[in-house]
Amino acid sequence: MTRNIYAILVLLCTVLPACRKEDTASPTSDPIADTTVSSSKEILSFTFEAKNNPQQLVRDVVCHVYDDHITGCIPYLSSNKSLIATFNTNGTTVTINGVVQQTGITSNDFSRPLTFTVKAADNTTKDYTLQLFTFTGLPILYIETEAPVVSKDDYVKGNMTIDANTKYPQTVTNMQLEMRGRGSSTWNMPKKPYRIKLNTKTEMLGMPAAKKWVLLANFADKTLLRNYLALEIGRRFEAAFTPRARFVEVILNGEFMGNYLLTDQVEVGATRVNIPELKASSPATDISGGYLLEVDERLDETVWFRSQLQVPFTIKSPEDITSAQLDYIKNYIQQTENTLYSAGFADSVQGYNKYINTPTFINWFLVNELLKNNDAVFFSSVFMYKDRNAKLSMGLYGTLTLP
Repeated sequence: MTRNIYAILVLLCTVLPACRKEDTASPTSDPIADTTVSSSKEILSFTFEAKNNPQQLVRDVVCHVYDDHITGCIPYLSSNKSLIATFNTNGTTVTINGVVQQTGITSNDFSRPLTFTVKAADNTTKDYTLQLFTFTGLPILYIETEAPVVSKDDYVKGNMTIDANTKYPQTVTNMQLEMRGRGSSTWNMPKKPYRIKLNTKTEMLGMPAAKKWVLLANFADKTLLRNYLALEIGRRFEAAFTPRARFVEVILNGEFMGNYLLTDQVEVGATRVNIPELKASSPATDISGGYLLEVDERLDETVWFRSQLQVPFTIKSPEDITSAQLDYIKNYIQQTENTLYSAGFADSVQGYNKYINTPTFINWFLVNELLKNNDAVFFSSVFMYKDRNAKLSMGLYGTLTLP
């Protein structure tokens, strides 16, 4: 009995000190807790304070931080995006391209997306991409011309500065241009559409480089969406040619003109209507293409003709068309028309497939029926083209002028 009691006392003396040691251990010695704290690398808040940016801001701009993105919006026009940011972080350092950022001190150009890298105590990192928008968040075109743009015929020289608003890539932000009016009925509306011609081919808001561009005013469309929707549907239908488009805000000679749709100009080119460019000097073997035509009742091109059923065609390309080339495309159009209106339906179906790229015509009619396009009655803005040694194709383009 005595021996058993002695053994119990020895065991208690051994265990109790260990228990007391664990009970009094500091919580910060927990290896799991230490790992959690040392790997912290979040940006907790991000603000552009007006007191640090008195020339650019009239009030604080509080940004939203979520996942690995930070977004903020200056709710008015501001062309100067060199700003000082104020931020809180639980990391040890914050850098941009290796340059240490000091909250409330370091200035950066936020005209393009920037990546903030937060480093933790354990040397792990987390990247945050920051996008700072201004005004509506859409790209902004600042255009200055030497004189008011009041004509559809005469170009006015000027300069354009593009604020892509971090929405699209834009390497060249300042460019020389010429600008004139465009459109027919739309030119007589209070909000004018324009055509711009750059001095050099330039990429525009992620669209392939070119000189000629169009600014659609969309004045008759209170939604501002119908032209864009038509072009988007055309792309999804895989139409033969559909211009690319971007919504933009336009400031012309210091005056805010409103929201516009910047689109490709319909023209022959590798990134536009991709057919061979036919020239007056082209050999006779190339006479089958390429041709770019527009059905246009206004007949506002230098060279035009009417079919026997009085459908008006203007020649968009080639610009210096020869008599032989003109005779070829006139005869081709007339053969197509004759076949379409032949007496027997079966003969017509079998015949027109020899002349037209049928899927492109189907897509064109479907989109224009869906959108109830006024110009789809073959009055204007109906583009067709003929590639070399190929059939006649219908391109998808037209301004929707419903109120």
